[in-house]
Amino acid sequence: MQSKLIVLSLVHTIIANVHSFLLPTNGRRPLTTRIENASHDAEALKTQLFQKIDLLRAIQALDGTTPTSIEYGVKGGELDPKTRAPQKVNFYGISDATGVVADDITSICHQLAAFNPTTEATHAWGTPQAAEDCPLHGPWKLLFSTAADAAFSKNSKRGDAIIRNEVDAVNGWMSNIIDFIPGANAKNKPGLIEQLLVKIKATALNPQRVALEFRYAKITFRRFFFVPKRWSLYIPVPATFLTRLLVWTSRLLRRKSGPKPPKAFFDVLYLDPDVRIHQTGEDNLFVQARPDSSRAKGLLRSM
Repeated sequence: MQSKLIVLSLVHTIIANVHSFLLPTNGRRPLTTRIENASHDAEALKTQLFQKIDLLRAIQALDGTTPTSIEYGVKGGELDPKTRAPQKVNFYGISDATGVVADDITSICHQLAAFNPTTEATHAWGTPQAAEDCPLHGPWKLLFSTAADAAFSKNSKRGDAIIRNEVDAVNGWMSNIIDFIPGANAKNKPGLIEQLLVKIKATALNPQRVALEFRYAKITFRRFFFVPKRWSLYIPVPATFLTRLLVWTSRLLRRKSGPKPPKAFFDVLYLDPDVRIHQTGEDNLFVQARPDSSRAKGLLRSM
């Protein structure tokens, strides 16, 4: 009899503790309700995000993808003349409608950050377990970005392109891959460059930040001079070294201190099995989706 009373007492204690954990205190909603509402809010925001990106593409089909056709380098408006860091796209330079929708997308991204379900985006980074356990590991496709070096247009000389990102969290590498669409350029002809691949050494600095060190670029050409033959050119000089060299030379010539070269990194704002949103050190925003994402398949199909 005494043992039964002890068991009943323990059961009541457990139930009391569970209820104290779930029931609201000081007028707050129960924890389960807050989690459900947060999940619902995140899904609603994701739906809005995809709709806005779809709308942006529809507007860009009429008004243009980039202002005055962004081209390579500083002269082309791709890079900042002082730091050589990627410039931001001036969406209002395309049209007011484009600018407004781009602002909406940026706002939604920052709202989603409050509902980020992944507390450690770099979990297991640099270990064999990362292939299964790291949420960043694997392939991604770009849906939206404010960075000029990720803005491609059929109205430019370099042409339109599909941008992919491959994350190898096991070995700590990333690849930015730009696949140029044949004939999707100002001349309506297959461009000289077929693909640009940038290899990056990636280091996890904290649960949400990844440092980037550019190692080399691989350019795949469609023809060798006038001969239709695919060939590749490797450029092993890191972009960070070039930037430091340019800044150092500028300081030497001016004999005064100048801006320090920026350190490349990105912070994960939101990450789930479908979507990845991150912000770079230059304050550029990237929205990416898994290639097999069912939620973003409409946007991925149109790429």
